[in-house]
Order: sequence, then structure tokens, then C-alpha cells
Amino acid sequence: MVQAIENWARLMGTVVHVAPSPSQSRFSLVVLDIETAEDVEGFPNLFTKSRGTQLSISVPAGLLTQMENTSNVRIECRVSRRSPRVVIAHREGFRVLGPRTET
Repeated sequence: MVQAIENWARLMGTVVHVAPSPSQSRFSLVVLDIETAEDVEGFPNLFTKSRGTQLSISVPAGLLTQMENTSNVRIECRVSRRSPRVVIAHREGFRVLGPRTET
């Protein structure tokens, strides 16, 4: 079994969709339209090419209670790629920035 390298990035973007995770009962899958993917000091950033794409992120379900509405809301979160298809958000650093406003 190949072990993933420890990696972290700080993503900011707009929530497109939220659904319960089919495989992890205490998580929700959040589809995020990525605006920025910043480095976290001391860790490789595996999301540098994610800007402008949509990404499914496993988010601890309790963190989503901060959002009154789950679509068109901007969030910031610290994430790690655990496998080619699994991205996990960390409890620390999760922030709801408010509704997306058109500029």
C-alpha cells in the first residue's frame, strides 16, 4: 500500500452542493468552486492547480451548522488530499465567509 505524503492547503471558494457522505457517517461531501489554494507553511500544497475547478471535500458534518444556507456561500478551509479521490477538511481553519456577492 502506498502511503500519501502529509500535505495541506488553505482553500477558499463557493459551495455549489452539499450532500451526506455515502461512506463516512460523520461527514458531508461539499462540492466547492475553488477561488484560491494557498500554501500552509511546512507542508506541500497539492492543490496549486485547483483554482477555477470544482472539488468534492469531506467536511465534518458539525462544521456545516455554521451555515444558514448551504449553497452559494463562500467558505475557507484547510484541506489535505488523502488519496486521488479523497480530500478531507480539517476542523481548524474552517470559516464561513458569507454569501457570494457578484462583482
